[in-house]
Amino acid sequence: TEGGRGGGVTISMLQEDVAATLWAMGHDIEVEVLEPKSRYTIDVWLPQHRLAIEVNGPFHYALGVHEDDIYVESQNTSTPGSTSRNASGVYGTNTKVVRSQEPLGSTVLKQRHLHELGVRLFVVPYWEWDLDAPLPEKAS
Repeated sequence: TEGGRGGGVTISMLQEDVAATLWAMGHDIEVEVLEPKSRYTIDVWLPQHRLAIEVNGPFHYALGVHEDDIYVESQNTSTPGSTSRNASGVYGTNTKVVRSQEPLGSTVLKQRHLHELGVRLFVVPYWEWDLDAPLPEKAS
Protein backbone atom coordinates (compact mmCIF):
# COMPACT_ATOMS: atom_id res chain seq x y z
CA THR A 1 0.00 0.00 0.00
CA GLU A 2 1.42 3.37 -0.93
CA GLY A 3 2.01 5.85 1.86
CA GLY A 4 0.68 9.34 2.34
CA ARG A 5 2.18 12.79 1.99
CA GLY A 6 5.61 11.98 3.35
CA GLY A 7 6.27 9.61 0.46
CA GLY A 8 6.84 6.75 2.89
CA VAL A 9 5.41 3.30 2.52
CA THR A 10 2.86 1.82 4.88
CA ILE A 11 2.56 -1.95 5.00
CA SER A 12 -0.62 -3.27 6.60
CA MET A 13 -0.71 -6.20 9.00
CA LEU A 14 -2.62 -8.10 6.32
CA GLN A 15 0.05 -7.49 3.68
CA GLU A 16 2.80 -8.33 6.17
CA ASP A 17 1.06 -11.61 7.07
CA VAL A 18 0.59 -12.64 3.43
CA ALA A 19 4.25 -11.88 2.68
CA ALA A 20 5.47 -13.73 5.80
CA THR A 21 3.34 -16.76 4.89
CA LEU A 22 4.75 -16.88 1.35
CA TRP A 23 8.28 -16.52 2.72
CA ALA A 24 7.66 -19.32 5.27
CA MET A 25 6.48 -21.52 2.40
CA GLY A 26 9.93 -21.10 0.84
CA HIS A 27 9.15 -18.47 -1.78
CA ASP A 28 11.62 -15.75 -2.61
CA ILE A 29 9.62 -12.54 -2.18
CA GLU A 30 10.06 -8.82 -2.63
CA VAL A 31 7.74 -6.35 -0.90
CA GLU A 32 6.59 -2.97 -2.28
CA VAL A 33 8.18 -3.36 -5.71
CA LEU A 34 7.88 -0.53 -8.23
CA GLU A 35 6.63 -1.77 -11.61
CA PRO A 36 8.84 0.24 -14.00
CA LYS A 37 6.43 0.89 -16.88
CA SER A 38 3.32 1.85 -14.92
CA ARG A 39 5.08 3.17 -11.78
CA TYR A 40 2.52 1.25 -9.70
CA THR A 41 3.75 -0.30 -6.48
CA ILE A 42 3.17 -4.05 -6.27
CA ASP A 43 2.51 -5.32 -2.74
CA VAL A 44 4.37 -8.64 -3.03
CA TRP A 45 6.44 -9.79 -6.00
CA LEU A 46 7.48 -13.43 -6.50
CA PRO A 47 10.35 -13.09 -8.98
CA GLN A 48 10.83 -16.84 -9.62
CA HIS A 49 7.20 -17.06 -10.74
CA ARG A 50 7.03 -13.56 -12.24
CA LEU A 51 3.84 -13.10 -10.22
CA ALA A 52 2.51 -9.94 -8.58
CA ILE A 53 0.32 -10.29 -5.51
CA GLU A 54 -1.96 -7.45 -4.51
CA VAL A 55 -3.18 -7.63 -0.91
CA ASN A 56 -6.39 -5.62 -0.89
CA GLY A 57 -7.64 -4.43 2.47
CA PRO A 58 -11.06 -2.89 3.10
CA PHE A 59 -10.13 0.51 1.69
CA HIS A 60 -9.84 -1.01 -1.80
CA TYR A 61 -13.60 -1.67 -1.75
CA ALA A 62 -16.71 0.50 -1.94
CA LEU A 63 -18.91 1.32 1.00
CA GLY A 64 -22.32 -0.31 1.25
CA VAL A 65 -25.25 -0.05 3.62
CA HIS A 66 -26.52 -2.96 5.70
CA GLU A 67 -29.98 -2.53 7.17
CA ASP A 68 -31.36 -4.53 10.05
CA ASP A 69 -34.56 -2.48 9.93
CA ILE A 70 -36.86 -1.71 7.04
CA TYR A 71 -36.11 1.43 5.02
CA VAL A 72 -38.71 4.06 5.83
CA GLU A 73 -39.73 6.55 3.11
CA SER A 74 -40.09 9.96 4.71
CA GLN A 75 -39.44 13.63 4.12
CA ASN A 76 -38.70 13.99 7.82
CA THR A 77 -34.98 13.22 8.19
CA SER A 78 -34.93 14.33 11.80
CA THR A 79 -36.76 11.28 13.20
CA PRO A 80 -35.32 10.69 16.70
CA GLY A 81 -32.97 7.72 16.86
CA SER A 82 -32.68 7.43 13.08
CA THR A 83 -29.77 7.73 10.73
CA SER A 84 -30.28 10.11 7.82
CA ARG A 85 -29.76 8.52 4.39
CA ASN A 86 -30.61 11.47 2.16
CA ALA A 87 -33.25 14.16 1.76
CA SER A 88 -35.94 11.64 0.85
CA GLY A 89 -35.55 8.94 3.48
CA VAL A 90 -34.36 7.63 6.80
CA TYR A 91 -32.78 4.34 7.78
CA GLY A 92 -33.64 2.63 11.05
CA THR A 93 -31.40 2.78 14.10
CA ASN A 94 -29.65 -0.51 13.29
CA THR A 95 -28.26 0.66 9.95
CA LYS A 96 -24.55 0.09 9.43
CA VAL A 97 -22.21 1.34 6.75
CA VAL A 98 -20.02 -1.59 5.71
CA ARG A 99 -17.40 -2.38 3.09
CA SER A 100 -18.75 -4.22 0.08
CA GLN A 101 -16.86 -6.68 -2.09
CA GLU A 102 -17.07 -4.23 -5.01
CA PRO A 103 -13.58 -2.88 -5.78
CA LEU A 104 -13.06 0.85 -6.16
CA GLY A 105 -12.42 2.24 -9.62
CA SER A 106 -8.79 3.01 -8.80
CA THR A 107 -8.23 -0.62 -7.74
CA VAL A 108 -9.84 -1.95 -10.94
CA LEU A 109 -7.81 0.49 -13.04
CA LYS A 110 -4.52 -0.57 -11.44
CA GLN A 111 -5.34 -4.24 -12.04
CA ARG A 112 -6.33 -3.54 -15.65
CA HIS A 113 -3.15 -1.54 -16.34
CA LEU A 114 -0.93 -4.24 -14.86
CA HIS A 115 -2.73 -6.91 -16.88
CA GLU A 116 -2.32 -4.86 -20.10
CA LEU A 117 1.42 -4.62 -19.35
CA GLY A 118 1.61 -8.40 -19.15
CA VAL A 119 2.02 -8.59 -15.37
CA ARG A 120 0.57 -11.80 -13.94
CA LEU A 121 -1.53 -10.72 -10.99
CA PHE A 122 -3.14 -12.52 -8.06
CA VAL A 123 -5.41 -10.57 -5.71
CA VAL A 124 -5.86 -11.47 -2.04
CA PRO A 125 -9.01 -9.74 -0.75
CA TYR A 126 -9.11 -9.09 2.99
CA TRP A 127 -12.20 -11.24 3.61
CA GLU A 128 -10.42 -14.34 2.28
CA TRP A 129 -7.39 -14.10 4.58
CA ASP A 130 -7.55 -15.13 8.21
CA LEU A 131 -4.95 -13.13 10.15
CA ASP A 132 -5.51 -15.34 13.20
CA ALA A 133 -5.01 -18.69 11.47
CA PRO A 134 -1.80 -20.57 12.36
CA LEU A 135 0.91 -20.58 9.67
CA PRO A 136 0.58 -24.28 8.70
CA GLU A 137 -3.11 -23.67 7.96
CA LYS A 138 -2.32 -20.65 5.75
CA ALA A 139 0.42 -22.51 3.91
CA SER A 140 -1.86 -25.37 2.86
